[in-house]
Amino acid sequence: MTMGLDGLNCEHCTFKNATFIYGGGAFNIPQFTFVGQTTVITKGAAQNTVQLLTLLGMLGQKPAPSGPPPAFRPPATEFAIDQAMPKTIELISAK
Repeated sequence: MTMGLDGLNCEHCTFKNATFIYGGGAFNIPQFTFVGQTTVITKGAAQNTVQLLTLLGMLGQKPAPSGPPPAFRPPATEFAIDQAMPKTIELISAK
């Protein structure tokens, strides 16, 4: 199941093998449950935030310096959410 996370309002929802596309907008999913593999694909403002947090060492390892700043529209990054700690995000890959 693939769905946008921006603007999502869903209480007591269960997401099974879900892929969320997140651009940085507000969402509300209180008391949620993830079942199976959960992936978050970031874009736009959310992707810019991921790049900043990664650069500052707050989201996994720092990337090697690679020259000029990233392009205006960076590629999406995928994350897997640890089932034991549903609010923890683990960086899978970054470019």
